[in-house]
Amino acid sequence: SHSSQQPSERGSRGTVAGRGRGLHDDRPSTHGTPTPQRQGSPSQRSTPRVSHNARDDSAGSTRTGQLDLFASLAPESTPQPPAAPRTAPTPAPAPVVQETEHQRIERLSARQRVASNIQALAIAVALRDEQRSPNERERAVLDNFTAWGAVPEVFDETNTSFEYDRNQLKSLLSQEEYAAARETTLTAFYTSPDIVSAMWTSLRTAGYTTGPVLEPGCGTGNFIEHAPNPTEVVGVELDPISAIIAHARNTQAHTQQPSFVETPLTDNTFAATIGNVPFSPVQPFDPDRNRLHLNTHNYFISKSIDATAPGGYVAVITSYSTADSSSRRRSEARDSFAERADFITGVRLPSGKNGAFSANAGTQAGADILIFRVREEGQEPTERTELFQQATAITLDGNTVAVNKFFAEHPDHVLGD
Repeated sequence: SHSSQQPSERGSRGTVAGRGRGLHDDRPSTHGTPTPQRQGSPSQRSTPRVSHNARDDSAGSTRTGQLDLFASLAPESTPQPPAAPRTAPTPAPAPVVQETEHQRIERLSARQRVASNIQALAIAVALRDEQRSPNERERAVLDNFTAWGAVPEVFDETNTSFEYDRNQLKSLLSQEEYAAARETTLTAFYTSPDIVSAMWTSLRTAGYTTGPVLEPGCGTGNFIEHAPNPTEVVGVELDPISAIIAHARNTQAHTQQPSFVETPLTDNTFAATIGNVPFSPVQPFDPDRNRLHLNTHNYFISKSIDATAPGGYVAVITSYSTADSSSRRRSEARDSFAERADFITGVRLPSGKNGAFSANAGTQAGADILIFRVREEGQEPTERTELFQQATAITLDGNTVAVNKFFAEHPDHVLGD
């Protein structure tokens, strides 16, 4: 779920079904490969209702023909029964297709997003103060929280059209909480349920079966929500309000509010890592874990690989730049990943106004789903890992750009135009 932290858990609720198409492990898994449940596209999930009340006119026509035939054999004095009148068949109503959550969010205006978020915040604060779990109605309101990345204008003091909403936020939150919420406008772009489900399916297809899972930047808990049952998920979230919502939505999960940088993690602890890491050029200060001065999203991936046990998988959504960067300093991030983990596969998600995050998160940023497998001691990097370490120049629309060699040589893993 993208996260704020930071950057972006129902820990053990619900069975996951999703679309993991194109996400194939390039080496045999040591964990075995369970058959994933699959979830169709939004249009497949809703079954159209079609009326069956339309008259079968052909049947009516047959009955009329039989009456005429037997009438011709009767004596002339026998009265002829009138033929049944022909009527046009009643047209069937158009199929009704249920709107998906992604489509519903896409229709929201900025003001509707803000109003929905404020309602969720009011409930989150009440739950915290009253030390209780949400009821069914409150839970539905919390599910509609979409963070502030798509509506940063609400925090703009010069924007008078959102002055009333701003004052509501200030009355609900402490100064520290308000400041934290305002900072999340740079990184809080949460993930749609369709992508979350597909990533869980891909993780299971790759070989994950059981064991604790880390989500480094859980936002309001979308990845926890879709975790297969039972799964122990540990989520870390910087924004205090998002952390409250994540816990309220997923009471069985372990959610922690310190930043991921400040969260101490022991190496080789988790069976897997999953999530949408924050996209930011900021280099987190961590003398122990960030000696290469990696930017935020690459730092999150690096620390997650350290925290995942050998044989475990790390599935993350990250910026295009993680894979594509050709500068020596930034390509060092891929080299550092390759020292400890193999690149298994990746999918490049569409960007732009119709991109993967335009509706749910309100951003046109491009992103990749990347899956790594932490190597056991003594194993050498795979050929695909060495391919992923490299970027190459290609021409797109007359412009020369750097693209990761894996995507350049596997265009079927690039979605969109």
